[in-house]
Amino acid sequence: MKLQLSEELRQRWFYAMCATVILFVTLFALGQEASFLLSLLCGLQGWKEYARMMSLRDRPSLHVMGYVFVTLMFLHAFFVGPRTLFWLWGAWSAAFFALFIEYRLQLKRDPAAALNANIQLMWTQLCRFVMGLLYVFLIFGFIGSVVSGVRGEQVLILTFTIVFMGDTGAYFVGRKHGRRKLWEALSPKKTVEGALGGYAFSIVGGLVCWLLCYWLADRPIEFSTYLMLALVLPPFAQAGDFLESLMKRASGTKDSGSLMPGHGGLLDRADGLALAMPLVYFLVS
Repeated sequence: MKLQLSEELRQRWFYAMCATVILFVTLFALGQEASFLLSLLCGLQGWKEYARMMSLRDRPSLHVMGYVFVTLMFLHAFFVGPRTLFWLWGAWSAAFFALFIEYRLQLKRDPAAALNANIQLMWTQLCRFVMGLLYVFLIFGFIGSVVSGVRGEQVLILTFTIVFMGDTGAYFVGRKHGRRKLWEALSPKKTVEGALGGYAFSIVGGLVCWLLCYWLADRPIEFSTYLMLALVLPPFAQAGDFLESLMKRASGTKDSGSLMPGHGGLLDRADGLALAMPLVYFLVS
């Protein structure tokens, strides 16, 4: 019996394979600096999608400033380490002063509009701005630091395998065997059975990845590293998926963007890394 794939699934597999090829070439052929640049580009794309999702493009000063702070945070994390609370302070301060300057300029152009500005909306946009920087950094900002560590390329490939195989397993197992809803208000299609299937896919996929590293790499990562990541990461990866669902529900959007047809935006594909990548850095480093 011939397996028929829908157009959406064909697109998903095609763009997933393209992303995998780019990742492997960057990690193993181009080196750490190229890996950092790739993670920075992903971070900038992530901010673009987040700003669209949270309507921050309606506030140009915060929208543009986001690209600046994402770049600064990533550079600081790569050269110094991901101790970026200073940059979050800087983002809060710069954003607040930007809003103040906007108010003063508007006061000269249109005093009535400035005095009757929606303060609640302004506060919401300010919080969304800072949280967006943190969210994008959690997903992509630790990649450079992980890769620059001992056997970092293998650790990153293993992490991606565990996270994305879990997402794939949850999708297929949930679609075929899903009965009990996991968190229907946020993601109606996700089920308990799918989550358990995703966990199993993460463990098996991670094991296959570790075996390939063991056979192909000169200095493979330890089995204990695989076991630790395979057992600990899947719940955090699935929680990151729900976190993105929460943001999309709050913003009234279906996808963060359209960069990867069949997947949506880059954030839609990488959301499982938001709570997983920082954990990998602190566990392995």
